[in-house]
Amino acid sequence: TMGGSGVGGVTWFFASDSTKDSEGCSKDSRVVSVEMFVTKVGERPGAKSGLASAEIHQPRPDVNLCIFRPPNWVFRPGNVDLIWIPDQSAFRKKEKEASKEGDTEQEQERDKVHDEG
Repeated sequence: TMGGSGVGGVTWFFASDSTKDSEGCSKDSRVVSVEMFVTKVGERPGAKSGLASAEIHQPRPDVNLCIFRPPNWVFRPGNVDLIWIPDQSAFRKKEKEASKEGDTEQEQERDKVHDEG
């Protein structure tokens, strides 16, 4: 996973094109015109609300973030990939339960261990 749990209250901003490291983030953070964002609970830095505010509406490479992890700014390189992915977890669960009706007890136990791990 990407880490973090979306606790909220994390300050971040989009790094300037010339920023390539955490030191650059520290310099950028002192620029008055930099738009700072603060995550809400359940949100992560780079959330869609920030993308919309920065008028980023299409996938694009090299959208880097600066995230405040007191006492330092941390540079996080990344890309924007704006796609919707359907949640098929309920479908997969039904499919798995249906297939288990024909499974042996050993196969069911293997699947149980795999699902928990």
